[in-house]
Amino acid sequence: MNKNLVELNENCGMAVDENGNVTLITKENSEHEFKEILERENELETIGTDFSDVYDKYTTAKINLKSSRLSNIVIVTFTLLLAGLLGFTNSGYYLTVEELIAVIGTGTFFKLMSVQMFGTAIGNKKKIKNLKGQAASIHQKDVTLEKQLDDIKEKVNYSAVDKTTNKFTFTPHEYNSIETDVIGTGKVRILSLNKKH
Repeated sequence: MNKNLVELNENCGMAVDENGNVTLITKENSEHEFKEILERENELETIGTDFSDVYDKYTTAKINLKSSRLSNIVIVTFTLLLAGLLGFTNSGYYLTVEELIAVIGTGTFFKLMSVQMFGTAIGNKKKIKNLKGQAASIHQKDVTLEKQLDDIKEKVNYSAVDKTTNKFTFTPHEYNSIETDVIGTGKVRILSLNKKH
């Protein structure tokens, strides 16, 4: 995430991320400002984080849905086996009122535990549907913003230091121009890219 921008001149600057890493950035014209480009990059990163959060919640809801369905089967099977066992121990193959209350109470207890741990199947289905909608919306926003950012970067011929190799090549003319502008005018601007809410 870009935190600060140091503008050496209109077409050359440095972006500073949250870890203090500095990236040299250049553009060929002033049709768009560095600040606009870097803020859009930040927005894209935030959208990526939002998508990741929604995906994690979606995965958890899917697991909870399967777990709640499985626990329902286990609870019903266990309750029926318990009722059959208690009925079988009585010579008349019937349950007394106390035994019936014990079976129903045991089944209810385990069902409440299951709901507490995994939620209900209906609740998880609704959550999954809602999260799918959120993911689609975030994805659409991401695609739109990325297209806009690519168009802006292409218009100004934006380039940045390759962070993997940390190599950037200036032509001698560009280097002299940057040195002259920075030293000659002394107009270096430092801008914060954090949006205030």
